Amino acid sequence: MAEWVYTTRRMMLVDERRSIAAALSEATGALSRLLSGEITSYNLGHWSITRSHEDLEKLQKWISAQRVRLDEIDCLLTGRPMRKVSTCVYTSPAFVRWGWPI
Repeated sequence: MAEWVYTTRRMMLVDERRSIAAALSEATGALSRLLSGEITSYNLGHWSITRSHEDLEKLQKWISAQRVRLDEIDCLLTGRPMRKVSTCVYTSPAFVRWGWPI
């Protein structure tokens, strides 16, 4: 007789967090070794990374995206609200009207 497998959302989040944390630690280690010149290329699963500027920039963006996802999972697991991500908007002085009537 087959045993019923019961998976909750929390269990799925814990598994996802564990896999993301492992991949993130491997990626940060690869990035530090690539930047120090210890190695010239690295394979992360199906992804081959060299010391070229494009590959390093892509890896840094991936690392930052995974850190944000890790923070989201932590917030979901602990019940805290998600962190606020703000965007700075530049307002040109040319768009400001001086001498408005008071």
